[in-house]
Amino acid sequence: MKASEIMLVSLLLSPYIYTVYNVLSKFTEPDYFILLSFFSLIALVLSGYSSIILLSLMLVPSLACFGLFVAGNPFPLIGLAAGYLLAFPIFTVLTSYHEKKIENLILAYLLGLTLNIPILYSSESTSLTSSDIIIDLIIRTPRNIISGRQYTLSQSVNNIFTILTALSCIILFFIMLRKMEPRFPKNIREITPLIISTIITLFLALVTRVLSYGIIIAALSIFLIIVSLSIILRIVK
Repeated sequence: MKASEIMLVSLLLSPYIYTVYNVLSKFTEPDYFILLSFFSLIALVLSGYSSIILLSLMLVPSLACFGLFVAGNPFPLIGLAAGYLLAFPIFTVLTSYHEKKIENLILAYLLGLTLNIPILYSSESTSLTSSDIIIDLIIRTPRNIISGRQYTLSQSVNNIFTILTALSCIILFFIMLRKMEPRFPKNIREITPLIISTIITLFLALVTRVLSYGIIIAALSIFLIIVSLSIILRIVK
């Protein structure tokens, strides 16, 4: 990947990366198994599904942890499973990034974001373990959805995640434009409307200080209007 491509992908994945950081920062003790499975799954897709990584970083540790589970120590296996859950949203987006069909990338992005939100809510605990992540995603989240319980995020986490999500959506639209017209942009003038819309959107996110995740929909609606106008102006010009 070129440096510019790495930057685009990093900005596209910024909400997911922030969520992973937020979760791992709540661990009172380091869990090396969750780190191993997280980075091995990301490395697998970045390496083009290398058989060496599949065997050495995924299959062998999984068999070893399963052996420990049979021997009466389930925590390494739980750590591996939690790491795969953390990495799955990022893995989903990365696998569809180079696909020609734009709709596959959009669906993967929305699926990853949907899976990412419950993980972010689990990071609101004062301390976390791999077991907590598994329980939150498999038991507590479905139970809370069925019961109609509303989730809350701290203001700082909510604001940062909202801004990163808005920025990530801007990058997603930029990637869509590139896929629709591979030679775009030909020069800096062609992305000027996109840059202006990015600045306006981030400014609105900072000024309004979004207090709940539900308002992201309103913020993104404004963003869509701005980007649409930018594209129309570019076409007309």
